[in-house]
Amino acid sequence: MDKKYECHLCRKQFNQSSNLTSHLRTHRNDKPYSCSICGKKVASHANLNVHMRIHTGLKPYKCSHCENSFATNGQLKKHTMCHTGAKPYLCWQCGKAFRRKETRDTHVRYHTGERPYSCTLCSKKYIASSHLRVHMKSHSGEKVFECNICTKTFSDSRTLKSHIIIHTGQKPYSCEFCGHQFTQLGSLNAHVKNIHNLQ
Repeated sequence: MDKKYECHLCRKQFNQSSNLTSHLRTHRNDKPYSCSICGKKVASHANLNVHMRIHTGLKPYKCSHCENSFATNGQLKKHTMCHTGAKPYLCWQCGKAFRRKETRDTHVRYHTGERPYSCTLCSKKYIASSHLRVHMKSHSGEKVFECNICTKTFSDSRTLKSHIIIHTGQKPYSCEFCGHQFTQLGSLNAHVKNIHNLQ
């Protein structure tokens, strides 16, 4: 079907004027429809019907490759890529391919340096919202990642992984100048700076 209604803000196209009208509300953050169960607000009646499936558990879109089913056709399409191996989203900087547009967009920020997610408490900026969420735990003091060897707790999984190396004795970081190995990246960086006089 020909899509003749185009959004003048983002160029997305629609086959019905009512769909374009609903879409334009997303640019204005206008959400006149609200869920009677949880209060979530959405831009269209169709979006409200889709949202209600969270509460009803209705998942009408079934995967033809496995037993999984999904609440939306978009979720099914994303899932199907794990069976087909399709990676339709390319980084225009380096050519790396991704299954999900969101993952590609985050990756591109490593090239551009864009950091759109800002901490409201200390103004640090991050490439991904997930990185900001981890950072926010440093302000709250929340430490939910626990070492299963010594029960020490950490605010993020990356720090926990780094800590576990202490117990395993692994030395994954190697000096390219002399071959000396280290358990922590910070120790390698200090070694290169102090021993080899390089920044």
